[in-house]
Amino acid sequence: MRVFLAIEIPQDIKEELVEVQEKLKPQISGVRWEKPEKLHLTLIFLGKVEEERIAELEVALREAQGKLRLEPFKIGLSGVRVFPSEKRPRVVLIDVAEGARQVAELQKRLAERLSEAGFEFARLKKPHVTLGRFKRGANSTLRVENDFKPYGWASLTLRVEQTSIVESKLHPAGAIHTPIARIPL
Repeated sequence: MRVFLAIEIPQDIKEELVEVQEKLKPQISGVRWEKPEKLHLTLIFLGKVEEERIAELEVALREAQGKLRLEPFKIGLSGVRVFPSEKRPRVVLIDVAEGARQVAELQKRLAERLSEAGFEFARLKKPHVTLGRFKRGANSTLRVENDFKPYGWASLTLRVEQTSIVESKLHPAGAIHTPIARIPL
Protein backbone atom coordinates (compact mmCIF):
# COMPACT_ATOMS: atom_id res chain seq x y z
CA MET A 1 0.00 0.00 0.00
CA ARG A 2 1.07 3.61 -0.63
CA VAL A 3 1.39 5.57 2.64
CA PHE A 4 2.61 8.78 4.21
CA LEU A 5 2.83 10.24 7.72
CA ALA A 6 0.83 13.38 8.32
CA ILE A 7 -0.69 15.87 10.68
CA GLU A 8 -4.39 15.93 9.92
CA ILE A 9 -6.11 19.29 9.58
CA PRO A 10 -9.32 19.87 11.63
CA GLN A 11 -12.51 20.53 9.64
CA ASP A 12 -12.81 24.20 10.70
CA ILE A 13 -9.27 24.94 9.43
CA LYS A 14 -9.99 23.02 6.21
CA GLU A 15 -12.97 25.31 5.65
CA GLU A 16 -10.76 28.37 6.08
CA LEU A 17 -8.18 26.89 3.70
CA VAL A 18 -10.96 26.40 1.12
CA GLU A 19 -11.70 30.13 1.52
CA VAL A 20 -8.03 30.84 0.78
CA GLN A 21 -8.25 28.64 -2.33
CA GLU A 22 -11.36 30.53 -3.48
CA LYS A 23 -9.59 33.88 -3.08
CA LEU A 24 -6.57 32.59 -5.01
CA LYS A 25 -8.51 31.12 -7.94
CA PRO A 26 -8.94 34.45 -9.78
CA GLN A 27 -5.19 35.11 -9.46
CA ILE A 28 -3.92 31.75 -10.68
CA SER A 29 -4.98 29.69 -13.66
CA GLY A 30 -4.08 26.13 -14.54
CA VAL A 31 -4.29 24.78 -10.98
CA ARG A 32 -6.05 21.62 -9.84
CA TRP A 33 -7.14 22.61 -6.32
CA GLU A 34 -6.99 20.02 -3.55
CA LYS A 35 -10.34 18.89 -2.19
CA PRO A 36 -10.97 19.68 1.50
CA GLU A 37 -10.76 16.02 2.52
CA LYS A 38 -7.22 15.83 1.12
CA LEU A 39 -5.83 18.87 2.97
CA HIS A 40 -3.14 17.76 5.43
CA LEU A 41 0.42 18.49 6.46
CA THR A 42 2.75 15.77 5.16
CA LEU A 43 5.58 14.85 7.50
CA ILE A 44 7.13 11.95 5.57
CA PHE A 45 6.13 10.29 2.30
CA LEU A 46 7.02 6.60 2.40
CA GLY A 47 5.44 5.43 -0.83
CA LYS A 48 4.87 1.70 -1.14
CA VAL A 49 4.94 -0.21 2.16
CA GLU A 50 3.95 -3.86 2.37
CA GLU A 51 0.69 -4.26 4.27
CA GLU A 52 2.31 -6.67 6.74
CA ARG A 53 4.77 -3.91 7.74
CA ILE A 54 2.11 -1.35 8.72
CA ALA A 55 1.99 -2.63 12.32
CA GLU A 56 5.80 -2.35 12.47
CA LEU A 57 5.54 1.19 11.11
CA GLU A 58 3.03 2.11 13.80
CA VAL A 59 5.31 0.69 16.52
CA ALA A 60 8.26 2.70 15.16
CA LEU A 61 6.20 5.90 15.25
CA ARG A 62 4.98 5.27 18.79
CA GLU A 63 8.59 4.67 19.91
CA ALA A 64 9.88 7.81 18.17
CA GLN A 65 7.13 10.01 19.58
CA GLY A 66 7.56 8.46 23.03
CA LYS A 67 11.27 9.31 23.05
CA LEU A 68 10.53 12.85 21.93
CA ARG A 69 8.15 13.35 24.86
CA LEU A 70 6.31 16.00 22.92
CA GLU A 71 3.27 17.60 24.43
CA PRO A 72 0.52 18.69 22.05
CA PHE A 73 1.51 22.00 20.48
CA LYS A 74 0.11 24.73 18.25
CA ILE A 75 1.11 25.49 14.71
CA GLY A 76 0.20 28.49 12.62
CA LEU A 77 -0.22 28.27 8.86
CA SER A 78 0.78 31.43 7.06
CA GLY A 79 2.42 32.51 3.83
CA VAL A 80 0.94 31.37 0.52
CA ARG A 81 3.56 30.68 -2.14
CA VAL A 82 4.33 28.61 -5.22
CA PHE A 83 6.93 25.87 -5.33
CA PRO A 84 9.61 25.46 -6.59
CA SER A 85 9.53 28.89 -8.32
CA GLU A 86 7.21 31.36 -10.01
CA LYS A 87 8.81 30.57 -13.38
CA ARG A 88 8.29 26.81 -13.02
CA PRO A 89 5.47 26.39 -10.52
CA ARG A 90 4.31 22.92 -9.56
CA VAL A 91 2.47 23.49 -6.28
CA VAL A 92 0.55 26.24 -4.47
CA LEU A 93 1.15 25.83 -0.76
CA ILE A 94 0.90 27.41 2.64
CA ASP A 95 3.81 27.16 5.06
CA VAL A 96 3.99 26.36 8.74
CA ALA A 97 5.08 29.56 10.48
CA GLU A 98 4.39 29.25 14.20
CA GLY A 99 5.52 25.86 15.51
CA ALA A 100 7.75 25.17 12.52
CA ARG A 101 10.63 24.18 14.83
CA GLN A 102 8.52 21.59 16.66
CA VAL A 103 7.19 20.15 13.39
CA ALA A 104 10.71 19.97 11.91
CA GLU A 105 11.99 18.23 15.06
CA LEU A 106 9.11 15.75 14.97
CA GLN A 107 9.76 15.11 11.29
CA LYS A 108 13.49 14.59 11.87
CA ARG A 109 13.01 12.18 14.81
CA LEU A 110 10.40 10.17 12.94
CA ALA A 111 12.74 9.92 9.94
CA GLU A 112 15.61 8.73 12.15
CA ARG A 113 13.45 6.00 13.71
CA LEU A 114 12.05 4.92 10.34
CA SER A 115 15.59 4.60 8.98
CA GLU A 116 16.60 2.49 12.00
CA ALA A 117 13.58 0.24 11.37
CA GLY A 118 14.57 -0.22 7.71
CA PHE A 119 11.87 1.92 6.09
CA GLU A 120 12.68 3.92 2.97
CA PHE A 121 11.10 7.30 2.33
CA ALA A 122 11.29 10.38 0.14
CA ARG A 123 13.62 13.24 0.98
CA LEU A 124 12.20 15.39 3.75
CA LYS A 125 10.61 18.66 2.66
CA LYS A 126 9.80 21.81 4.57
CA PRO A 127 6.45 21.19 6.29
CA HIS A 128 3.53 22.73 4.39
CA VAL A 129 -0.05 22.18 3.28
CA THR A 130 -0.55 21.74 -0.46
CA LEU A 131 -3.49 23.85 -1.66
CA GLY A 132 -3.24 22.97 -5.34
CA ARG A 133 -1.09 21.51 -8.09
CA PHE A 134 -0.31 23.22 -11.38
CA LYS A 135 -1.30 21.47 -14.58
CA ARG A 136 1.52 20.97 -17.08
CA GLY A 137 2.59 24.13 -18.86
CA ALA A 138 0.78 26.49 -16.47
CA ASN A 139 2.41 29.72 -15.39
CA SER A 140 1.95 31.56 -12.13
CA THR A 141 1.22 35.21 -11.65
CA LEU A 142 1.01 34.67 -7.91
CA ARG A 143 3.25 37.02 -5.98
CA VAL A 144 1.88 36.40 -2.48
CA GLU A 145 4.95 35.17 -0.61
CA ASN A 146 4.20 37.15 2.51
CA ASP A 147 1.17 36.46 4.69
CA PHE A 148 -2.60 36.51 4.66
CA LYS A 149 -2.94 40.27 4.98
CA PRO A 150 -4.45 40.49 1.47
CA TYR A 151 -7.08 37.99 2.64
CA GLY A 152 -7.73 39.38 6.10
CA TRP A 153 -5.97 36.62 8.08
CA ALA A 154 -2.80 36.81 10.14
CA SER A 155 -2.53 33.01 10.28
CA LEU A 156 -4.60 29.89 10.74
CA THR A 157 -3.81 28.13 14.02
CA LEU A 158 -4.36 24.49 14.90
CA ARG A 159 -3.38 22.21 17.75
CA VAL A 160 -1.24 19.17 16.94
CA GLU A 161 -2.14 16.27 19.22
CA GLN A 162 -1.28 13.28 17.03
CA THR A 163 0.32 12.07 13.85
CA SER A 164 -1.36 9.76 11.36
CA ILE A 165 -0.38 7.00 8.99
CA VAL A 166 -2.41 7.71 5.85
CA GLU A 167 -3.02 5.39 2.93
CA SER A 168 -3.11 7.09 -0.47
CA LYS A 169 -4.94 5.11 -3.16
CA LEU A 170 -4.40 6.41 -6.67
CA HIS A 171 -7.50 6.76 -8.87
CA PRO A 172 -8.06 8.46 -12.24
CA ALA A 173 -10.00 11.25 -10.47
CA GLY A 174 -7.16 11.77 -7.96
CA ALA A 175 -5.78 10.10 -4.86
CA ILE A 176 -8.05 9.10 -2.01
CA HIS A 177 -6.49 9.52 1.45
CA THR A 178 -7.59 7.31 4.33
CA PRO A 179 -6.05 7.46 7.82
CA ILE A 180 -5.20 3.90 8.94
CA ALA A 181 -3.60 4.72 12.32
CA ARG A 182 -3.45 7.73 14.61
CA ILE A 183 -0.64 8.00 17.16
CA PRO A 184 -1.10 10.52 20.00
CA LEU A 185 1.86 12.72 20.97
